[in-house]
Amino acid sequence: LGIDTGEFDGLRSQLADRSPAGQAAIAATLRADLARVEAVDLEPLDIGMRTNFEAVESAYRTALAGFALPYGDVPVGGWRNTPYVVIQNVGAYIDVPRFLDSEHPVADASDAEAYLARLDSFADQLDGELARMRAAAEYGLIPPDFLIAKALPQMRAAHANAQNTDGSLVTSLASRTESIPGDWAARARAIAQQQVAPAMARQIAEMERQAPLATGQAGMWARPAGDEFYRWALRAATTTNLTPDEIHQLGLTQIAEIQAEMDTILRGIGYTDGSVGEMERSRANSGSICAIRRSIRAMRCRALSITRRSPAMSGRANMPTGCR
Repeated sequence: LGIDTGEFDGLRSQLADRSPAGQAAIAATLRADLARVEAVDLEPLDIGMRTNFEAVESAYRTALAGFALPYGDVPVGGWRNTPYVVIQNVGAYIDVPRFLDSEHPVADASDAEAYLARLDSFADQLDGELARMRAAAEYGLIPPDFLIAKALPQMRAAHANAQNTDGSLVTSLASRTESIPGDWAARARAIAQQQVAPAMARQIAEMERQAPLATGQAGMWARPAGDEFYRWALRAATTTNLTPDEIHQLGLTQIAEIQAEMDTILRGIGYTDGSVGEMERSRANSGSICAIRRSIRAMRCRALSITRRSPAMSGRANMPTGCR
């Protein structure tokens, strides 16, 4: 974003605090900032600025509701909603190496030093996450067994990379400092092998400890405070105030309407036997490309028409040309 320059150049040497204390600090900042936003008189402002303030207020209120839950990540202060701090697609073991390699600039010695500082704090991030993994497990939150089975090989690969003399944590810096005097590769290697790798090993050990406790139940309904987390995550991801049951029913209603429309279309082009699914299979096997295109287009238009009329999506879906 370019904000780690000038008076804020110290930010280029930092990573976010992923520990319980770090999460509490983010929540405290949000509460303080929300109070400042609420104190602003919006009446004199134009509609664009009012919208900005209301968007911030909504996002911060939703985020604070997430921070009040007993586990999980919040997109304000992070970038995603997830109940699991570390899993197959979540965690510093994935994010930080990618960030350091693709986002952290290395144009001079100062940037290289900042890279090393961030690499050094990478271990702290991992241990911060570890504390939250343990706290969540103590609360009763264990990821499903199939997610743990996916996560562990990835975590072990990341650990092996950190231990590797020429792992990406080292070569990412070394390849960009060839013209910058300094023993950059050796310093990065020491941090990766002596600090990052042991911190990753501690996370792996905790995930291995949790593995025998896991079940194959995927839904949040099977987890403590799962219904509450699901309701919050739904609101955070969509901004709708509809309940999960209301959204589920909306989906069932839309499917029924779309299938009824499909039934009419299919019968109109000569398919009259069986259910919609059976008629669709017959149509797909018929080779009637023009009919297929017409029916698909009609179904898409119908689906978008229904979506635009739904309370959760009103005004958010644009109709393609030709749909009325």
